[in-house]
Amino acid sequence: RMSYTIKRLTLEQLDEAKESGVGDKGVTGNAKARLVAMDLKKRYQKPGEDTYAPTPSLAAFRLNVACTNTDDEKVSTDDFVTAFLQARKFKGGKLMLICYFDEFLGEWVYEWIIGVIYGMQEAAADWKDTLCYALTTEMSFVEVQNMPSMYIEPNRRTRVSTHVDDPVVFSRGAENMKWFHSEVEK
Repeated sequence: RMSYTIKRLTLEQLDEAKESGVGDKGVTGNAKARLVAMDLKKRYQKPGEDTYAPTPSLAAFRLNVACTNTDDEKVSTDDFVTAFLQARKFKGGKLMLICYFDEFLGEWVYEWIIGVIYGMQEAAADWKDTLCYALTTEMSFVEVQNMPSMYIEPNRRTRVSTHVDDPVVFSRGAENMKWFHSEVEK
């Protein structure tokens, strides 16, 4: 199915609307379309090694927050908008034909995909592997050995804690935060 949603306004968007005199009434966030698979575990459950995506513990997250005790420490949250569509692998390199009704076009659409999409059982695990690969090989992060899905870039003093496709970034200095977001956008 195709899911159409409107994301909440960010604090910056709310401030801009108030400064322009519009206020926050009638102002909406960005539209988001998401292709969602109906991959039901009750019908056929896939093995855990193909579907498990670890997330950091609350204690690890609290430790990161506790380390933000200086004025120079920046915290940012984000959302990888097209995370699962960017996953680099699909087991066996196979293609899958999907079909969905597009409300905008008013017709059924058929597409071949080579990766996972949101809602598939293995989507979170494949995205975790993709993100880990990108951070560790392309951005020189190191995954914390006893806390999967947490990454550290020691030279830029930047830490990333991810809950599947929702990262929280802790960085020493605004320039390091800008670096992280510009590199992730690539």
